[in-house]
Amino acid sequence: MKLKKMIEEKEQEIARLKLALSTQPKSFKYPYAVPGRIQREELQVVAEALGSLRRCFPANDPRQHTIDTVDQSLAALLERINALEMASPASLVSNTTVRRPQNERETSHFFSPGQPGGPEVQSVEDKNCTKVVYYMDKSLTPFRSILHKRIGEATLRDFKLLFDRPGQFRYHFKTLDPEFGMVKEEVLHDEDILPGWDSKIVAWIEE
Repeated sequence: MKLKKMIEEKEQEIARLKLALSTQPKSFKYPYAVPGRIQREELQVVAEALGSLRRCFPANDPRQHTIDTVDQSLAALLERINALEMASPASLVSNTTVRRPQNERETSHFFSPGQPGGPEVQSVEDKNCTKVVYYMDKSLTPFRSILHKRIGEATLRDFKLLFDRPGQFRYHFKTLDPEFGMVKEEVLHDEDILPGWDSKIVAWIEE
């Protein structure tokens, strides 16, 4: 009975998070009066809550799909906040970076806004490059990087070179299935072309 009650509470929490994010219009932007640091801290609390929920269920539990959907909506919202900060006066962009462990070499997903006009921004604007967002089992937030190939050309080998971590991993990528809609497709062979989604590559990595 306790387990059933806990699952029901988690499902209600997932539903509340999903509703809160789904009601934000695509053009939603935080008011300029709210500092970016506060926006990011508030949303990071939501991201941490999602991470806690994810660990409550097995990897093959159907609720994981719902959590993924909420997580992606949160990521899109955070990305729009970063875009707003880059377009706003410099005084509103200060103090917005989040400290990360030194052993994490990748650029943290949408919690580090980057510098306008820097190498990362220039790479994103390059038509021959593709933005890559990937999730790991033990990370509360996804990571973001750039792959110097276009969608339809990038292979699993290219992604492994970008990921560059020791160990054995399974790689799943977001794609659209004609029958089931959005699914995670496992890619096994280094020569296989990676599926794209919304002009980027979205991946989940399992040890």
